[in-house]
Amino acid sequence: MPESKKEKCFCEKCKKLKNAEEFYQTNDLVKYPTGKLKQCK
Repeated sequence: MPESKKEKCFCEKCKKLKNAEEFYQTNDLVKYPTGKLKQCK
């Protein structure tokens, strides 16, 4: 079964590339244009 393409984000805290689902979402699009915080859960 092919793996579905999921959005990846880089965590500045643990220095790893992780799925976007592992990051908190934010409504502050001015500070975080992707809508995700820069540190994972």
